[in-house]
Amino acid sequence: MKKQSETIIQIKNLGLRYGNFDALIDINEEVHRKDCIVICGPSGSGKSSLLRCINGLEKFQQGDVIVDGISVKNCKDFSLLRLKVGMVFQQFALYPHMTVLKNITLAPVKVLGISKAQAEKKAKEVLDRFDVIDQAAKYPAELSGGQQQRVAICRALVLGPEVLMFDEPTSALDPEMIGEVLEVMLGLVKDGMTMIIVTHEMSFARRVANEIIFMEAGRIIERGTDESFFENPSNPRTKAFLDKILL
Repeated sequence: MKKQSETIIQIKNLGLRYGNFDALIDINEEVHRKDCIVICGPSGSGKSSLLRCINGLEKFQQGDVIVDGISVKNCKDFSLLRLKVGMVFQQFALYPHMTVLKNITLAPVKVLGISKAQAEKKAKEVLDRFDVIDQAAKYPAELSGGQQQRVAICRALVLGPEVLMFDEPTSALDPEMIGEVLEVMLGLVKDGMTMIIVTHEMSFARRVANEIIFMEAGRIIERGTDESFFENPSNPRTKAFLDKILL
């Protein structure tokens, strides 16, 4: 059993509403250090909204999220929060007018207040680690989708986050590029990075997740380990989803 001291994110009775639409309803979850949690479910089930609430990109109306002691609801400095929780988006979100190196050094200079030389040293180290150091002087449009997503991962990691969140990181990629990004993510899991991943790559989820969450209509309706979730889901809706996605 995991100790309470290992908890890094607590989600308590979280609720998010857009007008009369409930996007998230009474979400409760704990994330512990070195966890790899995969969130799956149909489109519109609240998966991306949940990630955005965790790092303060969405203003929720109910409950709270505590990230390494910081209350998101009462947070006064979201830049500090986002130093703890990095985010990798579906569409890469790189600045098109900046080189790869500039994309990665911008936040360390602006947020961490380190020198340009220090930021470039850190950026080159992480680019080299993920085999895109030779792309440093290029612009995003000159890269493949897989390269862009690896650069986006580098940009998130260069700030030294406690947790890294991925919002469907392979859904915008051509099929042959998916594998290279999943291999990068697998390496991060092996290194002990705490990760929350929204994905439909169920074979990857089965390989890396220590907990899988299934969401439907803004609620968590099932949790399981890799084997229990895939082999014996307790909710009929989970089973129907898996039957379709695992074809």
